[in-house]
Amino acid sequence: MASTRYFLDADGLKFLAAQLVGKMDLKINSRMVTLIDEESTNDEIPSAQAVYDLLQESLSKISGVDFEVVEDLPGEGEPGIIYLIKADPEDGESNVYVQWVYVGESWINLGTSEIDLDNYWSKDELEPITNGDILGILEEVFGTEDDGDDEEEDPEP
Repeated sequence: MASTRYFLDADGLKFLAAQLVGKMDLKINSRMVTLIDEESTNDEIPSAQAVYDLLQESLSKISGVDFEVVEDLPGEGEPGIIYLIKADPEDGESNVYVQWVYVGESWINLGTSEIDLDNYWSKDELEPITNGDILGILEEVFGTEDDGDDEEEDPEP
């Protein structure tokens, strides 16, 4: 008993692709939700409007943070305010402050506003990666074969 063999020409391939896309659209649309709430599951796909509505609602609940420069901390602080006290009050040129916030019934020191870049690399200490380096990494990770294009160009700075 011989089995029947089929092939797809260009029109058949286009038809098959259209059918598959249609079926996928139905599958996706059946999982689409317009509301994200505590009953939402990972099996659902939120619509763009549902994501937008959730973000708007979440962002509307944020009260914000203000900064206030003071010479001394008040007895009690206000919610949403970070109090800044000059780290060296005698140094009129310094922009370094100690940051404080009042939580519960006590003050918490958040540290200073000073930025320390001592342990960061500078651009002068780095070498630009070449296309050959990238191909070497890909070969090491994926075991890809060299396609014969050994042209190594340095990236534009």
